Amino acid sequence: MQKMLYQWQLSPSDPFRVEEQIIPPDFYNPHYDMHSAVHFGILRRGAMGNMSCQYDLFLTGSWEVHGNIRSAGGAEMLLITVLPEAVLNCVIGDRQDMEKLLYMPSFHTPERFRIQELQLLLQDFCSFYDGMKSGDAGYRQKLWLQIVGLLCDTARLMRKIPAVTEQKKFQVLQKVFAAMAALNKLPFTLADASEACCLSESYFSHLFREYTGMSFAKYELAFRLNGAAAELSSTHASIKQVASEWGFYDVSHFSKSYKKHFGIAPSLYRGK
Repeated sequence: MQKMLYQWQLSPSDPFRVEEQIIPPDFYNPHYDMHSAVHFGILRRGAMGNMSCQYDLFLTGSWEVHGNIRSAGGAEMLLITVLPEAVLNCVIGDRQDMEKLLYMPSFHTPERFRIQELQLLLQDFCSFYDGMKSGDAGYRQKLWLQIVGLLCDTARLMRKIPAVTEQKKFQVLQKVFAAMAALNKLPFTLADASEACCLSESYFSHLFREYTGMSFAKYELAFRLNGAAAELSSTHASIKQVASEWGFYDVSHFSKSYKKHFGIAPSLYRGK
């Protein structure tokens, strides 16, 4: 198993990715994902999901469930993916504004980001990105500094987000996300999760549903299925081996759960 799977292969020495994405017309991705890395997406053309204006912004917080995206007419966007700890290590002084931005998914909607000053900043960033050449000296370092600056400016403009309660929830639940990402024990049960947080199972269940919008059992199953899907697409391991590594009792149980979640059997997914 790849221990960096839910980090998008990011690390303190390689803390970001930038991708230019072209979304075709009639696009639909029904799948969901979750990982430690934070997505920061800038719409450049068209419409996707609930983003419909040029320089609309979406942000998925660390470990937020995201996906199930549609685009009728197609779209073009710039997707920035960052390791949140690396961003926070670059912040001088009080980090509260940045923590709210990176760990408060329930408050992040395109409408909230439609501030003229922010949209001008996003436009400037896109122009800067377009003007850079990957072969330039110091390309990665210059781009990283621009990304951190953009996130700092966004966090400053979002100061009015009333997210103190959500921040406290994340600080408690972060222990569970870290324990799951270590991939040392799968499946990861409700008892394991509540013990990691030093909470009763009933209170943990209530807190987890409040923060993520779903039960822990549903989230944990989606976590393992997404991990298995990534391994199927990137290794030559057998379906039986992948099923066992990701905590499924047998191939039949794995295949049934996989098809229900993704709408396709794991054998067909690998053959796509």
